[in-house]
Amino acid sequence: MKIALVIREFSLAKGGAERYAVNLSRELLKLGHQVHIFANSFLEANDPAAAGLLFHRVPIVNLTSAARDLSFASNFRKILQKEKFDIVNGLTRVYPVDVYRAGGGLHGEWLAARYPSGFRRHLAFLLDPVHLATLHLERQMLKPGNFRRIITNSKFWKSALETFGNVPAERIDVVYNGVNTSTFHPKVKELYRQETRRKLRLSDEARVILFSGNNFGPKGLGTLIKALSLLSEELADLYLLVLGRGRKEPFQRLAQKSALSHRVIFAGFAKEPERFYGASDLFVLPTRYDPFANVCLEALASGLPVITTTANGASEIIENGKNGFILEDVQDFKALAGLIRRFFLEADRQEFSSLAHEIASVFTVERNARQTLAVYEKALAEKGCQ
Repeated sequence: MKIALVIREFSLAKGGAERYAVNLSRELLKLGHQVHIFANSFLEANDPAAAGLLFHRVPIVNLTSAARDLSFASNFRKILQKEKFDIVNGLTRVYPVDVYRAGGGLHGEWLAARYPSGFRRHLAFLLDPVHLATLHLERQMLKPGNFRRIITNSKFWKSALETFGNVPAERIDVVYNGVNTSTFHPKVKELYRQETRRKLRLSDEARVILFSGNNFGPKGLGTLIKALSLLSEELADLYLLVLGRGRKEPFQRLAQKSALSHRVIFAGFAKEPERFYGASDLFVLPTRYDPFANVCLEALASGLPVITTTANGASEIIENGKNGFILEDVQDFKALAGLIRRFFLEADRQEFSSLAHEIASVFTVERNARQTLAVYEKALAEKGCQ
């Protein structure tokens, strides 16, 4: 097949969507397909991950976030008219496409999670036009005729698309994320645990929780810090590592208020997150809204049990009480504290770790690519019926 993948930034150093695009392109190439990348920025030409891929630069108006998104979508449509592909797979908000992988959720739902207050949401619209631009692109993208099939990365997200996006269920295919098991595996503990802990000034005996995600508020960092405050005396050797980009000051103040400043470590963005998975004992992401947080899959593959919420599609691959726990109420920090206590004081941690890796080992990037190809075949068949 001649396949076009569309993503504004094609990079392993960005977020989950960008890393997913790189991994998918490499697997499709291995399976014998011709892969074209439509993006505004790319991997370096000498990067091994770029070998064999064909690149098309899509220009953007680099003034504001709204201008970047709208101009990328518009210029992509113009460039697409010059060449024919068997499949055009949008990995960001562009149209028209044959297949759209909706990995980031509906923007309206995301806004509601980030700004629970209606007033704050209205203020966000006034202060940042990117929200209006994103909602416009989303509406256009989901119009009949602008896509053939949609891939979601969880049943949770498929249900939201049916309910709030008015997309017919028969047009949606669930393909769970894949994880690079050559990077994320249980041996990261042997490889990186002592070195990373030494750099962070953590003892070998410390109990370490890892949190990873940008936009700390919607990802539930506040809920997690409140939970830790309830455990500070009972688990005096409990520490929290925070990875990701975001406004850390409100959460530093919350930690200080709870006398946890010395136990909450902000490590910033990590180019090699596997080092931090290796240094930790438990991964916790009490997110308010995530179609499927891939960091949970990376943690499981690394042998880290996961605590997350029912508002995260990744909870669908967690066996409650076996390889992690699922929090029902995303704001219930008391219940979260109870789950953390249960893991560190009651659970067979080695068994949890073994079962975490066992479930994640099923979700490889190759499996994801093959299932994605099956969706491409459906779209091709529908093209042929026209």
